Amino acid sequence: MGTEIKHMKRDLWTNDEVIDILEGMKLVGRGGKDLNADWNTSLDVAQAQFYDFKKDAQEFAAMAYDPETKEIVVVGPPLPR
Repeated sequence: MGTEIKHMKRDLWTNDEVIDILEGMKLVGRGGKDLNADWNTSLDVAQAQFYDFKKDAQEFAAMAYDPETKEIVVVGPPLPR
């Protein structure tokens, strides 16, 4: 129990913190080579989702999470046709 946790976080993450955590979970070998491309690709997809949450609501592909329905929805304007 000697570890001080006053300055540490356990919840209420920002999008940037989630992106950083996911980046730190990538498996990389010597020389930056992927050790598990499928795993790292999955983490890239998750990171992209949190980048979409960071977009201004007036930007195309801006996303939000609805905690009532547990769905991720587009809140930005429709893409031009």
